[in-house]
Amino acid sequence: MSLPRCAIPNSAARRCMKKVLPDLVHLDVMDSASIRAAIQYALDKYRKIDVLVNNAGYAVYGPFEATTRRRRRDSSIPMCSG
Repeated sequence: MSLPRCAIPNSAARRCMKKVLPDLVHLDVMDSASIRAAIQYALDKYRKIDVLVNNAGYAVYGPFEATTRRRRRDSSIPMCSG
């Protein structure tokens, strides 16, 4: 079984068909300097940002009933308003 030929020229097709991995950039959503550095990195490298995935998280261990109000608030900030 053969794959259909690409309708774009060969050199462009080769670039198009290369496996492209996402560029993962670490940043701390609670640190504005870290956010600015990550944005500047992306703009310097790509000149624009097409997609941004916020994968922020904060773990609180233990029973919910034993968690203080402050810990619940601190855990929700990165995930909800980051």
